[in-house]
Amino acid sequence: MEKGQFSIEFIIVLAAFFIVLATVSIPLYTNTRETANNLTDLTEAREAANELTLLLNSVYSGSPGTQQTTTYWLPESANEVEGTSQDNKLQVSITLDFADEDVTVEVPTLIPDEWKNQVLLKNSS
Repeated sequence: MEKGQFSIEFIIVLAAFFIVLATVSIPLYTNTRETANNLTDLTEAREAANELTLLLNSVYSGSPGTQQTTTYWLPESANEVEGTSQDNKLQVSITLDFADEDVTVEVPTLIPDEWKNQVLLKNSS
């Protein structure tokens, strides 16, 4: 076997190895990146829901006529912010629209659910 033939065969085998490695690792990277982005969006939505819940609890425990305004950030995948009812309490619900499913983040407040129609959760983006 000549040196030149061995070098060419080595290069061909090495190229085949890199092609196989790329076809395996690129889909894994893409899937992992999408999962990480979804987890980041969930965390940001949870932070926004907690911010709104703290504000609502503060207003509820304040004197009549208490008003407060806040600024909060929602991830791009958030498509709905609303007050829902569970266990006779109002809760802040933020729905995220992911590629394969919708996920809702819910954080309960101290407010009784009969106040649901008196609480305005408005998202002005």
